[in-house]
Parts: sequence; C-alpha cells; structure tokens
Amino acid sequence: MAKEESGNSYSITDEEYTRMRKAEYSSYEYYGEDVDEAYDENEDDGYPDVVEHDESGVVYDLKTDFIVLLPGEIIRIPQDSNLAWMTMFYALPKELIAKRPAYMELPRNIVKLIESEKYRKLIEKDAFLELVWDSYAWSIWQAIQVPDGKGGYKEVPGDWQNYSGDFPIWRLVYSIIPYFRMTYETRMEWSFQRLFTMPQNSSLPWLDWRHFSNLVFNLTDMIVKEQKLQPVIDEVWNHRQPEDYTRYNL
Repeated sequence: MAKEESGNSYSITDEEYTRMRKAEYSSYEYYGEDVDEAYDENEDDGYPDVVEHDESGVVYDLKTDFIVLLPGEIIRIPQDSNLAWMTMFYALPKELIAKRPAYMELPRNIVKLIESEKYRKLIEKDAFLELVWDSYAWSIWQAIQVPDGKGGYKEVPGDWQNYSGDFPIWRLVYSIIPYFRMTYETRMEWSFQRLFTMPQNSSLPWLDWRHFSNLVFNLTDMIVKEQKLQPVIDEVWNHRQPEDYTRYNL
C-alpha cells in the first residue's frame, strides 16, 4: 500500500480533525511506557456526556452509544456491538473484503442489511470483526513510521509477518483502529447518520484501493500526531527485543 500525494478527496486537515476520545482507547504499556500518560484527563473533548430522550426518559451515553436521529425516532447503536463496526466495513475496498467472500454479499445500504436476518447473522459472527480489525491493522501498519537511525523516519522494514503478534507496535496499531471509527462518525461524511438517511434504493459507493490507501495514511498520520504516539513508537523501535520477531532476526 502506497500513499498517493494528489487526487485524494478523503484527506482531512488539522482544523477538521478533533482529538479522539480517551474512552475509545484501551491502555497499553510499552516497555514501561504507559500510553495513557499522553492524554490530558481534564481536557474538554467538545462532546456532551449524554443525550436524554425527553419523552421516554431513556438516556443515551455518547461514550458508549452511536446515536442516529430520524424523524420521530432515535436509533441507539452500542459501540460494543458488531453493528457499530459497519462504517468501518463499508470503507474497506473490495480487495480486502474478498478475503472472506461471504461478506461481499452484504447490502451496501444499512437499512436493507438490518432488515435481513441472514445478513444480521453474518455481521454477528466473530469472523466479521476479524475481517474489519485485521484489515485495518494491516493497512495502518503500512503507514506507521519508525526511526531510520539517521535522524529521519521510514516505513516498518521487512515483511510484516516477521514480527511477532506481541510486538508492541502491532498492539498499538490495533489500538488506533477505534480512532478511525470515531473519525468516520464525527468528522467525515461516513457516519451512521449518513448511512441511515440514505435513499431507500441507493447503495453506498465502494472506495477504490487508491482512495482507501490515502485515507489510511492520512488518518494514521493525524492520529499519531494528535495522540502523541510517535515518541512511543520511537521508544519501542529503538529498544526492540528478539521476542518481537517471529524468526528472531534483529
């Protein structure tokens, strides 16, 4: 996957990007470095804690739910549900989804999807989460920059399969994925609100490989910058251990 410098309609600027919420992030430790220290506990993230539905008295927690506002209806999507990963799924190119052919059949209209018991069962499977998470983890890995030993940075060298699944940079890559989801939901035209308000007979367009690649590189760069993760990556890379490699080749 290579980043393209031009023709990318999905890039975002510093002004368009807001700090992703710590509630989405699981604490990881890297050689004694607690990533949580990079966050300001008292920072105002600009989001209200809850939204209350006055008529029913139901309280929706924006830290655990995605909310879709429709005429006369509020749809609550728990963030720990498989359905909550559909925005991420819909952004994947065909080349990645084709690795699990059954998921190529999913309607690209979320209303049609949830009306079908067959398709609901598909997204409730662990295989659906594995497809989404592993596809994004592999893609984000390509965008991670590590010290080159000369004062600059380079892509992670070598075959990704040579690195152990316990390598802290792999763990960090997976921890970045929720920030992608929150960016889609709050800062881009790729939210559940958009999905549920699409015309009934329309289908969400596919992102081609070039647009998806640019999207991943742009968001990874932005998230690493905003969450101050580059010093963590540098520390991990400069103190690699034999067990970080599947073939023990430092």
